[in-house]
Amino acid sequence: MAAAEATCVATVAGRIGDYAAAAAPGGNSERRHGAQVLGRPAPGRQRPSQQRPMTDPASLAPPHLHAFLHRHGVDAEFVALGVPMPTVASAAAAIAVPEEQILKTLLFAAGDQYVVAIASGTGRVSRSLLAEASGMIRPRAASPDIVAKVTGFPAGGVAPVALPPDLPVIVDVGVARIPAAYGGGGREDLLLRIATADVIRLNNALVRRIVEDSAAHPA
Repeated sequence: MAAAEATCVATVAGRIGDYAAAAAPGGNSERRHGAQVLGRPAPGRQRPSQQRPMTDPASLAPPHLHAFLHRHGVDAEFVALGVPMPTVASAAAAIAVPEEQILKTLLFAAGDQYVVAIASGTGRVSRSLLAEASGMIRPRAASPDIVAKVTGFPAGGVAPVALPPDLPVIVDVGVARIPAAYGGGGREDLLLRIATADVIRLNNALVRRIVEDSAAHPA
């Protein structure tokens, strides 16, 4: 996905579903493709005296995002995958979910006006549909520097909540049909699983059709 339309698909600690943690007495831990995997020690390898604890993905989230979720009592879950996922397809494959369950939170600009568009799957956000929904004239995807300055999150890791309260948010109708989805976790290597109803409610978002046909325009 281009930086201009950076998916807010962020990722950080092992392919979910690819690696199962199998703990065994005296087992060792090793890292494989960024994930911590537990298993039995290889022959001749000394058994460690103590298991090394795995990092809680929630501890990797930006403090203000963590505080926002706690303050609003949001039932959400952070997921870490090892490396950033550059596309919706790769993120969906990494955590074994349909592409429609991956959210992208995108910032668009028109002069000194900004709007956040939240869509799911590989469908491309239509600038004409977004302009109609937002009332902005010719909105364009913001640069990574502007994304970080306006949203408080890095491009490629923008969370679908905890955005500035004066920043308008428009959610595609397709997102509203999904009970829960995975969006950016506040950094490029972290995902946040959250109910889409909470995304709409906490942003006081408009729900409109803003996505083109995904088959014709892959993300």
